[in-house]
Amino acid sequence: MIHPHVIQADLIADLRAAATITDLLNSVDEVREDQYQGADFLYSTIRLAIIGQTYILGPEPCDLSNITFAIRAYTEGSSSKNNSILLGAINDRYHRRHFQAETWQIWLNSAGLINPERVGAQLWRGEALFDGTVYPTSGAV
Repeated sequence: MIHPHVIQADLIADLRAAATITDLLNSVDEVREDQYQGADFLYSTIRLAIIGQTYILGPEPCDLSNITFAIRAYTEGSSSKNNSILLGAINDRYHRRHFQAETWQIWLNSAGLINPERVGAQLWRGEALFDGTVYPTSGAV
């Protein structure tokens, strides 16, 4: 099974390379793993979280797994509009998309959007959820 930290790092690299998403942020450095604990960032920002990964038992030792992940968008402002725009760009990037990294590939589908909610005086958080089946490629160890 491909380790979740590998999948997370590859997806973050892809998000950072997506101009339609990073143009809505202050910097590509505002795309990080959900576990990031630093205080050196500006809103708007994105955090990617692997929610779960389940090994698929099958007749062949193929190391397939199902995965669910969330891309969380945080924005500031008096309205949630910018957060909704960012979530839409994220959903457009990954819904019904084949994604291939060096050691794995996946067909992604949107599992839904969680509308922005106020989490601070001027802070909004929304989520785009995705799932798919991870297939190791020939480069997998």
